[in-house]
Amino acid sequence: MSKIFICILSCERYAHKRKLQNIQELEVEYKYFIGNPTLKNPKQDGQNVYLPCPDSYEYLTHKTLQAFKWMEENIDADFYYKTDDDTIFDKKEFHILHESVVKSKIEYGGEIHRGGGVMSSHHFGKCEDDRINKKRFYVPNIIYAKGGGYVLSKDSLRLINQTDNKEGYFCIYEDATIGNILNSHGILVKHLNIRKSFNWDMI
Repeated sequence: MSKIFICILSCERYAHKRKLQNIQELEVEYKYFIGNPTLKNPKQDGQNVYLPCPDSYEYLTHKTLQAFKWMEENIDADFYYKTDDDTIFDKKEFHILHESVVKSKIEYGGEIHRGGGVMSSHHFGKCEDDRINKKRFYVPNIIYAKGGGYVLSKDSLRLINQTDNKEGYFCIYEDATIGNILNSHGILVKHLNIRKSFNWDMI
């Protein structure tokens, strides 16, 4: 039986969303990851893990990379699922999905995003820094899994954490950054019908 861990990115501004989620229904181990720039080291408080980084949209990539480092150091799982605090889960569909992940030996899978190689404004209106809200950022010309929900194997998580010069793969969008790092190791995203299990943008 493979061990599962679910990483849920969250923030204090949307703490109410955590109360609206039904993550407990999946009966798997999970944690919420929240930024706190006053910290020097990560701090766990129940189901919340506070990371030493700003808690804003423009720092989502930093938060994700810190969360992945914490996960490797503290959670021994076979597969790590990443999602956000606006997701509603379907227990039956999730376990069907996970069976296919195990059977197919997925290294990196999710709902595929195409259309990189462009200057994007997707973050406009979401950032705390007004200068960033008005600045377009380049999205690497790669195919990657949408950030609302994707899965990594233990080996893929380790590769991300061990990759030197992460800034060379950095993008303001965490999902593109993760895809870019894994692509550099020859790991390409496999399509999964993950939306049935992780229905994001629902809260």
